[in-house]
Amino acid sequence: MEKKGYLLLADGQMFEGTRFGAEKDVYAELVFTTAMTGYLETLTDPSYEGQIVIQTFPTIGNYGVIPQDFESGKPGLSAYVVRECCENPSNFRCQGTLSDYLKEMGIPGLCGVDTRQLTRRIRNAGVMNAALLMEKTTGQMLFAQNEHEKLEPASVTKIMTLLLTMDAIDSGALAYDDVVTVSANAAGMGGSQVFLAEGEQITVEELLKCVCVSSGNDAAVALAEKVAGVTELFVEQMNNRARGLGMDDTHFANPTGLTAAGHVTSAYDIALMSRELLTKHPDIRNFTTIWTDSIRNGTFDLANTNKLIRWYDGATGLKTGYTASAGYCISATAEREGMELIAVVMKGETSDKRNTDAKALLNYGFSAYTLVSAAPEEPLPALPVTMGEAEQVGLTLPETGVTAVVEKAQASSLEYRVDLPETLAAPIQQGQQVGTLTLCSGDTEVLTVPILAAESVPGRSWGRMFTDLLKQAVFLA
Repeated sequence: MEKKGYLLLADGQMFEGTRFGAEKDVYAELVFTTAMTGYLETLTDPSYEGQIVIQTFPTIGNYGVIPQDFESGKPGLSAYVVRECCENPSNFRCQGTLSDYLKEMGIPGLCGVDTRQLTRRIRNAGVMNAALLMEKTTGQMLFAQNEHEKLEPASVTKIMTLLLTMDAIDSGALAYDDVVTVSANAAGMGGSQVFLAEGEQITVEELLKCVCVSSGNDAAVALAEKVAGVTELFVEQMNNRARGLGMDDTHFANPTGLTAAGHVTSAYDIALMSRELLTKHPDIRNFTTIWTDSIRNGTFDLANTNKLIRWYDGATGLKTGYTASAGYCISATAEREGMELIAVVMKGETSDKRNTDAKALLNYGFSAYTLVSAAPEEPLPALPVTMGEAEQVGLTLPETGVTAVVEKAQASSLEYRVDLPETLAAPIQQGQQVGTLTLCSGDTEVLTVPILAAESVPGRSWGRMFTDLLKQAVFLA
């Protein structure tokens, strides 16, 4: 019997192959997982050769279960694996617990796994040329495959073009309503474009829209020339900014991503510049989340090249790219429940496969991980001060570096450990580290944050100490 894997979604459609875009039929090594009641489940027995059906459900009840769409990425979903393919898998029902059903049916190898094992299995599927999943706030990598392989990024290059443009706006060197006169060089750009004409006047804001929505090469060059005067100087700035971000796999040759000798980057570096753009310039979402719009007083329509903006819940951007040599690339970003993820896919075979892989990465991240804060619910108590102008000092935590990404299985069991001295001796400087706050999962330290003095406390002067001694002597008399 030919062995196949099937995925049934809530709309009743059947899809062959894996959730992660492999072209060939997949056997027992198929990895499909979602979060359920604090642990992950996946088929782990590579020796199993029966036909399998995978279906998504909310929870098991006494009267069976109802299929639910995996694309929602909501917690509480689970993957059920059955040995034989039913004629109508949508009618599959089971009572009792999943483990009881699997035991009764003799289905092997379903167990809870940690995400490191899961990541290895996804990586072994080999469905993406290069890919990476990163959490934006912490910069933590949640999945990586060939992340440092140097590849052509196509128009994903424009993330750096946008970053430098937004840097210039934030510094005051540029403004959204500044008018740009389009040069012959910009108007002559090939590839994706908004057909700017030489001498045409257009605002920086509309050019940003053209780059973010329609990936206009002519608009990207017009912005580059407005920021740096000429594209050569702008490209130099691009490479300098890349080095400053630690993008060691990157060399830019132009601001568009059109094919050029030596114009390469990596999935890791794309995630770095995507994170920088989103973190330093959150207003860029005003452009990257546009689905359709227009320029030239409504006479020229724009449609977003990133279809996830329309079809993926929580999508915030960011940039697609394609050339014949680069393949289909994307830096896809989405935010749910306060956590924003960056999914990078490079050298995809088709636009649909690229988008499917990006969605799979995002679904995995939102299903398996959550963002937690190390800040306790109750304020930190003030600490007594000796030999100071004040008797105590308030405590605070840094403004950044106080969040961590943890597996959802860990979130409910996290504990806080505060290490502080009984007293502090003055003088104390504002921002001085006086202790540590550690977020722990069992014996594992997840995150350690410095505890800082909230204000300065000068040491007592000789005159103040003499006065205090006199008061004490009078009191004792």
